[in-house]
Amino acid sequence: MKLYQNTSLYQETLKTVDIVLNIISSKTPSIILQELEKKLVLLSGQIASCLDQENIEAMDAALGRLRPDLNSLIQLTNLAAHRQNINSHDERDIEDALQLLSQKIATFPLKRKNILVLSSTFGQGHMSASKAMKQGLEYLYGKDYNVIIIDFYEQIGTLFNKVTVSAYEGSTKHLPAAYKYFFESTDAKWPVQLLNILNYPLNATKIEKLFKSYNPHIIISAFPIWDYLASIIIKKLGDIKFFSIITDSISIHNAWVSGTPEAHIVANTETAFSMKKLGVPENKILILGFPVKLEFSQPSNRTEFLKNFNLNPDDYTVVFLPTAEKTSTTIKSIEEIISENPSINLFVICGRNTELAPKLEQYNHIKKVRVIGWTDQMPEFIKNCDLVVTKAGGATVMECIAAKKPMVITQVIPGQEMGNAELIKLHELGIVQKHAKMTISESISYIHKNQARFLKNLEAQSNPEASLKIARFINEQINS
Repeated sequence: MKLYQNTSLYQETLKTVDIVLNIISSKTPSIILQELEKKLVLLSGQIASCLDQENIEAMDAALGRLRPDLNSLIQLTNLAAHRQNINSHDERDIEDALQLLSQKIATFPLKRKNILVLSSTFGQGHMSASKAMKQGLEYLYGKDYNVIIIDFYEQIGTLFNKVTVSAYEGSTKHLPAAYKYFFESTDAKWPVQLLNILNYPLNATKIEKLFKSYNPHIIISAFPIWDYLASIIIKKLGDIKFFSIITDSISIHNAWVSGTPEAHIVANTETAFSMKKLGVPENKILILGFPVKLEFSQPSNRTEFLKNFNLNPDDYTVVFLPTAEKTSTTIKSIEEIISENPSINLFVICGRNTELAPKLEQYNHIKKVRVIGWTDQMPEFIKNCDLVVTKAGGATVMECIAAKKPMVITQVIPGQEMGNAELIKLHELGIVQKHAKMTISESISYIHKNQARFLKNLEAQSNPEASLKIARFINEQINS
């Protein structure tokens, strides 16, 4: 669906065209009325074209250039009345409808609401949730909202951001014990608030100018480190609503409650309970789900998808996501899977790890194995498989739950991922190797044999339309 189709201005255009065409259709055909009809149909296409532009400034400028076209329609209407093709009552109804549409075009840029999402590339879950929220808003409300996602961590300091992101990715991959120490040692309100307070004199003016430049009607945080600082500045700016969306499950770091948003949006009841333990009042916790791409709520054609890769759709299919593993560990895992499970289809998706795919090229020569580099079709791979082998990353785990696919968790980064692993164990949504003490191959075989039970458990937890629920909530808040 094109975004313009759900935009209020396009809906108003269709309504106006329908009003005028209904009047014209009841009249005796004439050259003037035929020209009016043709120009009306053209106008709806022109407005769709304007609204279809990604650049907001270009869209507004294009809409502004349509005013003369509406005036020419009004002039044609007046001429039709003068020639007695329509009566004065019809002339007034058509002119009123066109004048109203002209006003709506003129005021559309002024009525459009800005939503600012504070996110980060510090881990992929924050940005993934942010983009899914934006997708949900645009799907339901088209261009009525201008959703801006910024890397708020980067805004505080570009160099600081690059260094810390690099350190995070390196420590979680090679020094998990060091990351565990960092996570636990900062898991209290005061270290996070102190970091914010120390940064306040350095960044307050810059952030205030940043917020003002976007003129947001609502601010949503999907990354908690600077929530305390953001809360202080938002209060100074006046009438801006502030909400937080929690991208972790169960093991919630105190950073998530360092700020003062009006409410926290969480994925599930277990996370809501964790937030209450951290002192958040129950009426400020909203269980709306974890936002995933809308593609996870849409049907797929498994047969067609797997046949495109020359794979038998009747065979058990596994997706392996070795994004956080060393190359040697990945190769060892692949060897184990294909040697112990020769009848399965195996996709190995390397994602952002551009160095990994060339090192696994030899596996593409195996009949039932496909090595994929970066892909923007991840929802299709997950929806069309039977099982996902992955680490306990927040976004991936929630995508698998949304798609109702059991998981084999090969790695749990100490800290926030422990809660994701706990959620999987609690509801038996897959197998966490570390706790089950099973090999990857044994885990795959066990899930395969008990697929129906896992699917039933996943069905109870699946929430693929969470981004739409969150979008409706945001819409209510802006218009309340």
